[in-house]
Amino acid sequence: MKKIFLTFLILFICGMFAADICIENLADQDIILSLEVFKEYAYSKIGFKDIIWNMIYDRTKQFICLLLLRLTPVREYIPLVVLGILLFCLGFFTMSCILTIGFVGIVVGLASILPHGLFYAGAYLMVNKERRLRSYNHHQSLVQGTASYVLMILFFITGCVIECVMGVHFVPWIIRLSFM
Repeated sequence: MKKIFLTFLILFICGMFAADICIENLADQDIILSLEVFKEYAYSKIGFKDIIWNMIYDRTKQFICLLLLRLTPVREYIPLVVLGILLFCLGFFTMSCILTIGFVGIVVGLASILPHGLFYAGAYLMVNKERRLRSYNHHQSLVQGTASYVLMILFFITGCVIECVMGVHFVPWIIRLSFM
């Protein structure tokens, strides 16, 4: 367990270093999260209704991909690989935000994954859980399986709604506060 935690910490730090290198080398080209991109995002008028269906569609494609990967022979390693990639990207994004808008970038980076990420993780963990207790009552196992999938879908949709609320209202507000 310590090796996995250390590996994830190293991936997060590598993402931060990669952002530092990329921002330094591409600073004059405004390719990666420039100050203008943050200003446009902070002062744009994006409606919740405009983004929610697009968010659900995009996240559903990603979730289905993860479910299909769960059927492969390397299914035990898929959660570790996905978590490693997400931590590298979180480190990259957070460092990009910090280098562009200062220490408020920490809040922006964390708000990009924390509240809704917990619901996505809960839904994904429900899919990945192994059935340790076998039930001889077929009706009881069918009800438990159905309830598990309904709860997983509810977690997933709740994560999408929270992500939209954070992206439309909270994160732009935080960025506007940093420009004052």
